[in-house]
Amino acid sequence: MREILKAASKTGGAAIISMILSVITIKVMAIILGPGGTGLYAVLTQIYTTALALAVFSGGSALVQGIASREEEERVQYLATTWWLVAAGTTIACAILIAFAPQITYLVTGKSDALTIGMARWLALPVGLGAVYIYLSSMMNGFRDIGRLASIRVSGTAVTAALAYPVALGVKKEHFLAFIWLISVPLMVQVILSFWSALKAGWLHPFSIKANRAFHGHAARQFFSIAITMLITGQISSIVFTFINSLVVQHSGLVGAGVFNAAWSLSMQYVMLILTSFSTYFLPVLSGTKEQEARTILLSNVSRLTTIVMIPLVTAIIVLKPMIMTALYSAEYSQSLTILRWMLIGDYLKISSWVIAMPALAYADMKTFFWTEIAWYLGFLALSFLSISVYSSLQGIGMAFGVLYVFNLAYYSWYVWKRYNFVIPKQTAKVWLIGFSIVIASSIYNWNRVTVDGSAILWLGAAFITSWFALTNGERVKLGAMVKSKAGGSK
Repeated sequence: MREILKAASKTGGAAIISMILSVITIKVMAIILGPGGTGLYAVLTQIYTTALALAVFSGGSALVQGIASREEEERVQYLATTWWLVAAGTTIACAILIAFAPQITYLVTGKSDALTIGMARWLALPVGLGAVYIYLSSMMNGFRDIGRLASIRVSGTAVTAALAYPVALGVKKEHFLAFIWLISVPLMVQVILSFWSALKAGWLHPFSIKANRAFHGHAARQFFSIAITMLITGQISSIVFTFINSLVVQHSGLVGAGVFNAAWSLSMQYVMLILTSFSTYFLPVLSGTKEQEARTILLSNVSRLTTIVMIPLVTAIIVLKPMIMTALYSAEYSQSLTILRWMLIGDYLKISSWVIAMPALAYADMKTFFWTEIAWYLGFLALSFLSISVYSSLQGIGMAFGVLYVFNLAYYSWYVWKRYNFVIPKQTAKVWLIGFSIVIASSIYNWNRVTVDGSAILWLGAAFITSWFALTNGERVKLGAMVKSKAGGSK
């Protein structure tokens, strides 16, 4: 338990700082550029994300799992082989991006003018940088250098925040390539810092004078056994999201895209605060855990801790969402609340589903992982298409998100029971149900509200009290002592 908390505090602290810096970035761009400008940036970011996933075969998790579950020479062979695979994939992805930029931009934006095509081709630069960073950061995660990895992640968001204002001014003057540098420069910083850390730690041994021969077929097969599934599902995810973005643009223009992406970004950012806090430790440790008793203890502890954290966090976003959206963006984005209110309920389910789904990835049960991901994204696409094209409503996107995670959580609850004989402990399940009741009740009460009233204090109080009493007496004493120590140190 202590190791989980220690790792979560490092990555969680970094995630909070990164989230604050991201808020600054978004706010600056929203004020200067408005929904149209942020919509264009979101579209470029989505093209970049899709190309980057192709470049590394969506192999970040495969790298972490492979490094964590291997030792000595086998690990060295795996590192060297996967580097050449990532290098080849990056070359192919950049070539596709440059050669097919007209078709890509037309598919995503409905435009194929010279400026848009040029921006798409320039995205090859951050794709190359991003691929190197993913490889190096996955290496650090696999070796559990969590503290340094967290610091490097923060450095990227800090550089992005510092560049947001001059980039926004440049874009406002129609220097649209400034968006490319906003994506690229932070990656340059992260690559340099990651490379230096890996070099000092001695992890770059595979890239010695014999690197040109360091390719091993068995390591490649093991990597692709996970990475290909991650690549396919990752690309389907990106394609689905890009297609939905395209539907939104065609239905409501770039302003609609800005509104949709505002809701999506807020939902993803705070959820990632929890997932990032735990996943950096959870995946590599679970991958190396083979005994049933140890696995059950680990799953129980992570399930309990994520539940305790997410009850007040999700409730806070629900009751404060009008204020948060205005603070992050502006009053122009109030329409996003109709999408977000459904997504927030889905987020509570998503976090729990993520915990109990992790064994499928950690133990390379890629058939289960593949079909559950495919089912979710195809369902999301179908329901979103129905909402936009038939009912002319963006709200249905959020509704689809929430409903689909009900089925996802139900399936994985059955899966871990059937495959690993794991059931959520009764006390954790009790706390989870109480927390879910608070989430539902607070959401219904604040369903159509566009301002925050005094009831927010009551809802937040109920959520924090639930989490507080979910702690053991010993944990409450330690937490109280830690708070007093921090308070005393600040005087």
